Amino acid sequence: MARTLALALLCGTAVAFGGPRHTARPRRRTALNGETVRVKFRIYPDGRVEETVSGIRGSDCTKVTEELNEKLGKVTQTKPTEEMFQEKVDVKTEVFDQNFSEW
Repeated sequence: MARTLALALLCGTAVAFGGPRHTARPRRRTALNGETVRVKFRIYPDGRVEETVSGIRGSDCTKVTEELNEKLGKVTQTKPTEEMFQEKVDVKTEVFDQNFSEW
C-alpha cells in the first residue's frame, strides 16, 4: 500500500513538472524580486521526498514551496538553511549630475 501511494505521488509529481519543452538547455527561473531560485528534490526508495530551496534569503522560501508541499503530502520536518537567516539587501543607487561653469 505504501509503495503504491509513493508511486502515485511520484507520478503525480512527474506530471506536474511535465510540459512542452522548447529547448534542451536548462533554464533558470526567477521569482521574488528577480532572485534566481532553485528547488532540488531527493526522492528516497520509501517514497519520502526531500526538497532543498536555494537562492532566496529570509523566510520567503516557504512561499515558493507552499503549493509543492500541498501536492506532495504531509510535511514531516522543516530545517532552515543558512540563507534563511540572511537578510535581504536592497541597493538603491542615485546619480546626481552637477555641472559647474567657470567664468
